[in-house]
Amino acid sequence: MFIALNTAVERLLAEGVQNQIQRHKNCARILREGLRKLGLHMLIDDEAASNVVTSFLLPDEIKADDFIQALENKKYTLYAGKGPLQERNLVQIANMGVIDEGMCYECLAVIRQTLVELKV
Repeated sequence: MFIALNTAVERLLAEGVQNQIQRHKNCARILREGLRKLGLHMLIDDEAASNVVTSFLLPDEIKADDFIQALENKKYTLYAGKGPLQERNLVQIANMGVIDEGMCYECLAVIRQTLVELKV
């Protein structure tokens, strides 16, 4: 744990706190705009949402577990909603750590492809 913490602190200091905050904001914006363009709806308005986690709702015809497994098969990890949000077909995507804007665009392309494969 301490090695991971030390690595994270070193990265934070190298990038700068404000730069990291801005990168997370940019990534969240890219993901939310892209998900909306795919016809998906956010659970929380952007003004109140986290900069590092985006929660969105899938159409009823796609089950979150199937969607998440399809993305996992492509080496992307997303998470199902918890408790009653799981019943609402909610999926969460995180953009923390070393994730950058380019990675967000790549992820959106994979999400789009997966939606098409699952017939949406």
